[in-house]
Amino acid sequence: MRWEMILEVPTKGLKLPRIRRREMRVLSMEEAKTFLKFALPTMYGSLLAVLITTGMRPSECIGLKWQDLDWERGTVSIKRTLRKGPTGQWEYGETKRAGSRRLIRLQNWVLARLKQLRKFQAANPVVDPEEWPEAVDLIFVTEFGRPVNVNSLVYTHFKPISSVIT
Repeated sequence: MRWEMILEVPTKGLKLPRIRRREMRVLSMEEAKTFLKFALPTMYGSLLAVLITTGMRPSECIGLKWQDLDWERGTVSIKRTLRKGPTGQWEYGETKRAGSRRLIRLQNWVLARLKQLRKFQAANPVVDPEEWPEAVDLIFVTEFGRPVNVNSLVYTHFKPISSVIT
């Protein structure tokens, strides 16, 4: 069409086949306990614990900041997402839907792990505000103080552990 070699778009009116999505499978209680047994000792144990016990989207979880936690009520506010943009820069964004902004109650043992993580990060700061300004005050960061990459989290940590238990 652009080169003016044909008069009409040959795909005009064509209906594409529907892509069948795999049904999402939820871990059973026993599978979740087994998953956590293997996940908790890892570097991202606390992050995986929050994900598995709350049902948060990974982009919501890695976008959590310490100020989103209400220690007294034991809740966390989902206000934003964090993702790598097309240029490779980290970008904060809106939640998937307006209704995705929500308050989630955390289990006591998860809160205890987050308190330990907070103490550890205070004693061993790794975030360089000049190099990684978007990582400042994030709950979950890499060992280098960078935001956690969702693809790396899923394919390097979550899937290998879940494949062992299912």
